[in-house]
Amino acid sequence: MRLTGEGVVDGRRECFDADQIMLRKGAFWLNLSILRYSFSEFILYEYLTSRIGLTIIKYEWHDLKVTSSDEDGDQTPMRPQEELEIRRLRLFRDLRDEVFQSLMQAAFLQRFPRGVELIRESEPADMLHIVVEGLVQMFSTHHGRETTIGFVRPLGTFILAAVLRDQVNLQSARTLERSRVLMIPAERVRLAMAKDAGFMTAIVAELAMGYRNTVKELKNHKLRTGPERLANWILRAQSFQNKLERVEIEMEKRVLAARLGMTPENLSRAFNVLKGAGIKVEGSIIHVESTKRLSAFAKPNPLIDDYST
Repeated sequence: MRLTGEGVVDGRRECFDADQIMLRKGAFWLNLSILRYSFSEFILYEYLTSRIGLTIIKYEWHDLKVTSSDEDGDQTPMRPQEELEIRRLRLFRDLRDEVFQSLMQAAFLQRFPRGVELIRESEPADMLHIVVEGLVQMFSTHHGRETTIGFVRPLGTFILAAVLRDQVNLQSARTLERSRVLMIPAERVRLAMAKDAGFMTAIVAELAMGYRNTVKELKNHKLRTGPERLANWILRAQSFQNKLERVEIEMEKRVLAARLGMTPENLSRAFNVLKGAGIKVEGSIIHVESTKRLSAFAKPNPLIDDYST
C-alpha cells in the first residue's frame, strides 16, 4: 500500500507521500514506503497517528509495489540466512511454522544510521526490536543525567517485557553504528503468544534469563571496584570479539564509562590501575599483554559474568 494525503506533524501542516518523504518525529525515522503489504490499513493508520504523532487530515490509499534499497531509513531485504538465524533464536525456535511466518510477514527490516534513537523511555512499546546488524545502546536519562544500561548486538532483542505488558518503555535505545533492525508489531507478538504454547514457554524462559542477568549486573556493580569491573569487561570483550591481545572499544569511552557505572575520569584512572595487569590503551584499542595476569586481577566469577545461564 501507498499512503498519500495531508496532515499535521510537530505543528506543521504538510502534504505527504509514501514514495517521496521520510517523516521524522524527534530522532525517530520512518519511511512510509517501508511498510509491507501485511500491514492492514488500520494498523498503518494507527501506527502513524500514535507512534509518529501525525494528525492525518485526509488520506488516500494506492496499490504500490514496495521496493528495497540500502539507504538509511529504507527497508532492506532480509537475507535467507538472517531469517534462519532469527528462527534459531531461543525466543522463536519452538514456534509453529505458521505462527513464525505470521510474525515475519508483519515485520519490517530497516537500516538506520549511527545516532538514531529507536525507542524512547516513557513512550508506548509498539514494536519488538531485533538487532540484525550493528550495535544498539540501551540508556536512560533523569534530570539531565544519562547512563548506559547495556548494549544489544546481533541477534539480540529489546524490549520484550514492555511489549508483552503493553506498557511504556523503561529505557531508550539508540544506534551506536550503522545498524539493521527488524521490528515486529507488539500486537502480533501478543497474539502469537496467545496462539502458541511453545512461544509462551520461550517467552517465560527469556524473561527468566533477563531477571538472572539483572541480578548478575547488580552483583557486578555492588561487589567490585571500578578497575575490577573494567577488567572483567575486557575479558568479556576478548571473548565476543574473538581476540586475545587486542580489544577494540566499539563506542565512545564516556558511553563505556556509563555502562560500567563510573565517570569518564574514573574510567581513565581505572585504565591506569590496569597497567599493572598488563593493559595498555592507545585510542580505542586496548592491548592485553597477558590474559592470565588480567584474569588474576579481575577474578572472573561465572555467577556474575556468565550471561548465558
